[in-house]
Amino acid sequence: MVRSVLDVPHIDWHFTGSGWPEPALHVDDKDLPEFYRSMDYILVPALIEGGPMSVLEALASGVEVIAPKVGWVPDFPHIEFALGDPVSLRQVLEELVAKRFALRESVMAMTWENWALHHDALFTSLLSSHNYIAGHHAVPTSKVRSAALITHGIEDKTLGGPSVRVPGTVRALKTMNVDAHAVYNNSPVISKVDVVHSFNVWLPRTALSLPLNSRTVPHWLIG
Repeated sequence: MVRSVLDVPHIDWHFTGSGWPEPALHVDDKDLPEFYRSMDYILVPALIEGGPMSVLEALASGVEVIAPKVGWVPDFPHIEFALGDPVSLRQVLEELVAKRFALRESVMAMTWENWALHHDALFTSLLSSHNYIAGHHAVPTSKVRSAALITHGIEDKTLGGPSVRVPGTVRALKTMNVDAHAVYNNSPVISKVDVVHSFNVWLPRTALSLPLNSRTVPHWLIG
């Protein structure tokens, strides 16, 4: 039965013990937890069983079990296929593969390229709505020579998100000959640069204090 489903795409098979259609591994007892945790699923294709122990071992390692109603399998969480039925097993495997790909597909559009394109469209729309495009005012075309990238809250002490992206962006801007600064909250430097970019959604009071506390308003304020 296992041999008949080896052709299901996008599955890497690993066998232990003997009697399988492909070469198998010998895994020492002490290495079993690590082996189980390295798997996405454990398949139990047994036709007659009192257990099997692999069901308990897999679940104890936090790994899902694919198995028919055999032995004590019905007493524990499992993904079920019909006993001895390769068609049923194939259907289950294909559904699991499809589910994994659906998870991947749900975030495929979340790329830096799309992030930049959507922000460009947003800023263009905002400029247009304020008559900066094809209206009374011209969009400044002078080269940006300096920029301040601002974080807030606890992001001067924690790692992740802007606290990682901001320094990386500053380094990238400097390679483009932009005098970029990573600053925290209302630093005096924001009155001396061409562009200020405040990262994340700030609380309204904090967001408003950024331009209000600056005596010299930067050319562009991006939030």
